[in-house]
Amino acid sequence: MFKPRFTFRGFQYAGLTVEGEVSDAPQITAIAIQTDTPCRGMIETGSPLVNQLLSNIVWGQRGNFLSVPTDCPQRDERYGWSADAQVFWRTAGYNMDVEAFLTKWMEDLADGQSAEGAFPDVAPTKPLNPYRLTPQPGAPGWGDGPIIMAWHHFMRYGDRALLLRTYDRLVAWMDYIEAANPDGLRVNRNNNNYGDWLNVGPKTDPFLVATAYWVHLADLMDKIAATSGRDSTRWQSLGRKLRKAFVAAYWRDGKLVSDTQTAYLLALDFAILPEAERKQAAARLEALFDDAGWHLQTGFLGVRHVCPVVADHISPAHAVGLLLKETYPSWGFSIRHGATTIWERWDGWTPDGGFQSPNMNSFNHYAYGAVGEWIWSRLAGIDWNEADPGYRSVLARPIFDRRIGHVAATYEARTGMVESRWRIEGDNGEWQLVLPPSVTADVVLPDGLSDIVVDGAPVVARRSRLQTGSHVFRFRLSA
Repeated sequence: MFKPRFTFRGFQYAGLTVEGEVSDAPQITAIAIQTDTPCRGMIETGSPLVNQLLSNIVWGQRGNFLSVPTDCPQRDERYGWSADAQVFWRTAGYNMDVEAFLTKWMEDLADGQSAEGAFPDVAPTKPLNPYRLTPQPGAPGWGDGPIIMAWHHFMRYGDRALLLRTYDRLVAWMDYIEAANPDGLRVNRNNNNYGDWLNVGPKTDPFLVATAYWVHLADLMDKIAATSGRDSTRWQSLGRKLRKAFVAAYWRDGKLVSDTQTAYLLALDFAILPEAERKQAAARLEALFDDAGWHLQTGFLGVRHVCPVVADHISPAHAVGLLLKETYPSWGFSIRHGATTIWERWDGWTPDGGFQSPNMNSFNHYAYGAVGEWIWSRLAGIDWNEADPGYRSVLARPIFDRRIGHVAATYEARTGMVESRWRIEGDNGEWQLVLPPSVTADVVLPDGLSDIVVDGAPVVARRSRLQTGSHVFRFRLSA
């Protein structure tokens, strides 16, 4: 029996060579192992492609959440890379209970923080080389992970303990960045500035990416400070300064100087540009997607923002179209070619080029699975509500699309089981939202609906507040 106790292997297929004659075909049982993170969400749609994508996301998480959130389970790395984790963390929390998992891993991240305040790229940390034990300081998007994940943890579970315990360490990271970048552009102390890692197509200026992330951190620290009972004026002031510096450096004549999908996705999702400029930015983003045939060109840091930004700033229909795309590069391309987990690279394998670099080409890397949070929060309509964290209130903004057909989702929040089910037949639609005891929902219905009836009563308003219980919406799709 081959059953190792001190290691594990990630694989999709296993080969077995049998020498000599055997009376019976050998039987092989593969044992899937992971850290005990109980299932919290179940979701199914009317699209086989989306269902396979959701399965790939879950299996990517299962294969990598083992003691720490590794980047991949099958090669000589298996590190807890912090950017991979932070872009995926909202998705991870829908699939499984990751409350205790992050609480433990934040200790590893804290242990790797340098005396100057730098969080590491990976945790547990690794030395820069065998002769220097100092860990590699984190890059933009990587070292930023603890702040982002700490806030997401509070939003999902409503527990301030992690914020209170780590607040001073989060401030130390912000001090580390600010001390080296007094002008408000994040061009120094970026360490291994990976930028929008493993993008395809035009490269986004890594300093633009770094500065955009710094703006986002300032906004999150403003919220974290207020939640923790600390003075947040420093972070509000910093946010204003950074936005001004970003616009002055990177916005020219209605375009970003780094004219890429990721640049606009970050600028729009982080609300960096002045409101008057956002329509121009969205129009340029749409043009870039048009030029790319509505294919993805983002890397690890841009991918999480694709569907949320496209849905909110261009159209929900275009966001669903990206989700359903099957040609390269897209989520569906890997599925069409047999993927059962998320690939590390959009071009991990292509018909024209074959396999990408054998030195770094994983077929089980969950970062691009960050789209899962949008499937849950918008297609299913189950999202946390910043006004009342921990799912004491649900933000329900479902997107109904004939191409998807139906969605059935159940999420076991700390406050109880939230259920959302909708189905479209022809022009008629029905959506049921079930809220557990003491949980309310802020509902925002999409455009393009008519003849709306809620619990038997006609309604006109697209926005409403619902109380505990089961609620049924019936409507017609007018577009």
